[in-house]
Amino acid sequence: MANERLYIKVILPKQGEEKRVPAGGGEPRPFKDVTPALRHSLLLQLGTIEATLKSIPLPARVVPARVTLEEKAIAKSHRPDVLFNKATCPIIGAGKPGELFVKATPRGLRALQFRIEGGFAPQVKKAISTLHNISPISTSDRLSGVKPSELFNAAPAKGGRRLLKVHLFDFGDRDDQDVQINGFEDLLAGERIQFERLQKFGKQYTYLVRCQTSDDVSVLANAVMVRRVDRLPVFRTLRNMHLNPRPLPASLCRIGRDPGQYPIVGVVDSGVTRDLPALQDWVHAREPFVADAESNTAHGTFVAGLLVWGHELNSSLTEVGAHPCRVLDVHVLPNSDPSRGPVGFINELELLQALEDCLQRYANDVKVWNLSLGSDEICRLDRFSDFAVALDNLQEEYGVTFVIAAGNYEEHPLLQYPRSDIAKESGRITSPADSVLGVTVASVAQLDHPSDGSKRGEPSPFSRNGPGPNYVIKPDLAHF
Repeated sequence: MANERLYIKVILPKQGEEKRVPAGGGEPRPFKDVTPALRHSLLLQLGTIEATLKSIPLPARVVPARVTLEEKAIAKSHRPDVLFNKATCPIIGAGKPGELFVKATPRGLRALQFRIEGGFAPQVKKAISTLHNISPISTSDRLSGVKPSELFNAAPAKGGRRLLKVHLFDFGDRDDQDVQINGFEDLLAGERIQFERLQKFGKQYTYLVRCQTSDDVSVLANAVMVRRVDRLPVFRTLRNMHLNPRPLPASLCRIGRDPGQYPIVGVVDSGVTRDLPALQDWVHAREPFVADAESNTAHGTFVAGLLVWGHELNSSLTEVGAHPCRVLDVHVLPNSDPSRGPVGFINELELLQALEDCLQRYANDVKVWNLSLGSDEICRLDRFSDFAVALDNLQEEYGVTFVIAAGNYEEHPLLQYPRSDIAKESGRITSPADSVLGVTVASVAQLDHPSDGSKRGEPSPFSRNGPGPNYVIKPDLAHF
């Protein structure tokens, strides 16, 4: 066998004949008839965008436009890239399902008009058939349908000015973006409107703007490079659970001589009282960020007590296990109850700074951080909140997990079960419960309501529901 000669088959290059394998399926099928009337209608809509472009001085002639797709064509596989690309008006973002944002320039708009008017290739006709509407971004769009005066009055105040957050479009091209940024900042400086670029939100073009009047809000809403104008979100404690205070039972477990056997949970809340020696022993450290005059530790103490003695304080609920934890008291939320003294608020920028300060010191030892707080910002279906995105970045950077409340619904009547479509919409989770990496938690009733309320195991009438943006399943966990 060792001397046996084996034949080798030699295949010379280009010896065979190459044949293209035909693709499956037939020609692209349009979603509707691409008639001359449809083409004419779309060209008229592009004319409106062209008029907006002409009103802008050189060299800043770039405007965003909204493209609304037919309902049957919202899948990414049907996206009309044949029409909207670098040669015409490239796609620079997406909004609600079936909504795209494109960058329009004089040159790109002419190329797009040419394709819509004279494009008869099957791929082009199908792309045209996906289009429902093309329009400039309006003032109302940037304000989410709210009047400038309403947004101004709803925004938090500090130093005699209202705090708003402004997002600019990302036009993709660095030169175009620099021109738009400089134009926006020059506009605000010329109107004597105070502003600062927010670096906390990474590569997003986000500004904190301090407005004196609702006319300042109108200036922001009329700037073509602006994508949206929002009030700066503020945070407060969730529904006060301090309803029927009673003395702590003397039988509650003590921490003992070896505290290290218990994990530490960060309680980012309204602070933990120093007046309960039994609870004080479980506090690993304290990080205060609230003035004494605005301190109300009722809610934070309640949460800390459940972390330590949840199984003993709820002895009738066998589902609550015995897992006592030590507490890192991060006191960031001021009093929100006027009957308990001066009230205050913390905005998302201040809260993020406080969180990062604490993470830098404790992230190696504290891996779970509880955020039983609520904002006034209901989560959108078409985008993640800035605060949730920032929390996800912190979780990745520091290797921690945030446990986040779904939010409490406090309007009356409360939410019934099963919930109607209207109740689901008004009762949707609030920021930052749309955090992807965080564990969003909601509440279920621990007993049957005696008449027409929730039954045991059903969603609590005050607990908010999902879904999150892009129909992400939220909350992640619901428990007593």
